[in-house]
Amino acid sequence: MQKRFRSLALLVLALGSLLVAGGCGSAPQATPQPEPQARPQPAPPIPLLDQLMPLAVSPDGARVALGLDNLTLYDQSGAETRFTARGKKIRSLHWSPGGRWLLANAAGPTLLLIEPSTGGVTDLTDRFPGLQDSKLAVSWSPDESKALLGEGSLTTDQSSVWLLDPEALTAKQVTTAAKLAEVQWLQGGKGLLQVSAGCCGPMNLFFHVADGTRLPDEDFSGGGSIAPDRRRFALAPYTGASQMTIRDLVNGSSQTIWRDAPPGDPPLPEGAIYRMSPGIWSPEGRHLALVIETWSPNSTEPVRTLRIVDTTDGTQVKLVRDWAPSMAWLPESGDLLYAAKAGQQLRIHLGDRLLSTHDGGTALGTGPIDQIGVISPDRSRLAYAVSFGAGRSQLFIVDLSTGEVRSVPESDGLAPLLWKAGGSQLLVAHLPDRALRWIQPD
Repeated sequence: MQKRFRSLALLVLALGSLLVAGGCGSAPQATPQPEPQARPQPAPPIPLLDQLMPLAVSPDGARVALGLDNLTLYDQSGAETRFTARGKKIRSLHWSPGGRWLLANAAGPTLLLIEPSTGGVTDLTDRFPGLQDSKLAVSWSPDESKALLGEGSLTTDQSSVWLLDPEALTAKQVTTAAKLAEVQWLQGGKGLLQVSAGCCGPMNLFFHVADGTRLPDEDFSGGGSIAPDRRRFALAPYTGASQMTIRDLVNGSSQTIWRDAPPGDPPLPEGAIYRMSPGIWSPEGRHLALVIETWSPNSTEPVRTLRIVDTTDGTQVKLVRDWAPSMAWLPESGDLLYAAKAGQQLRIHLGDRLLSTHDGGTALGTGPIDQIGVISPDRSRLAYAVSFGAGRSQLFIVDLSTGEVRSVPESDGLAPLLWKAGGSQLLVAHLPDRALRWIQPD
């Protein structure tokens, strides 16, 4: 069964324009002579494919759900199954870990629970009194028996968090939070709320999932990402110092795996500061890939580097001097697939292997779905797209055995999502009209 590249955190710092009007983020702005104490802010996220159209790939990578006025499910056999969204515009889709359930957050507000195997669609809206017409943060329990749902509104003073039982079709409000950004189901019956806290990064608040009882002694601030085991948290505070801490979210212990500077780095010049991305964990939960920005005094642009760190002891496994704005781990091999920028050149890497280079352009990522490309079921080909600005893009296929790279004719505006079983066809998103279709890549 084909698997997809998924990450718990987006490491897109600034990619430039994509195929949508006004669709670009901006790099952190700095004055020509910044004060040494200045703290550059993260660049705003750019509109990626999952923000142009509500998309979700099943955890096994075999199905893609597209939600617009209705919901359509695509699978590797080429079949398309449609579900009614009751006339509501779908905002986001959320698969359960085993793919049994699919939650659809639609305008209204409307909350739909879909069971793809049976075709069942249940309107859950009346189980959530007071539900706001906003973004929805969702985190399922590993066994799919429960889900935490939070109103992900950074501007709302009071966001509710509910506990959903999809089998019993019941829900109860367990806690509330202001300016909620994310909710996570953790080991040990705990939940984590990440709320906006301004320039110091998010505040992380803990509670018991069953009844919402807060655990105030365990709260802490700072950005980071949760390991695949849902127990460890890589904490990268928004401070001028470079420090990485691995925190155990179940027993509260912490291990600082480096401080002051990453392993092998010279000391920072006086007045210089670091800023680290939250990082993404490798599938087995040992390594962390992150981007570090180094801001020197009087600089208007930082030096950005990609690091892969062993979280057991802080050893730096890999240092890439190029900036890598998009990356994803491959579950099967444990290799990191990333798109690096070296000046105006785009380089696509798989582990230590350079797959291709392009003069200009940026990797056309699709957000949490798949940040760079998609590998065929037999692991022989990689499909990815590159945006060259001004509304132009191109789809490429790499033969992973020979290294041959070729462009797909008439592929402007296409982003790859899913290979058909056998690899004869590729499901792509056509950005200009926000539609999916199958193409023959060969």
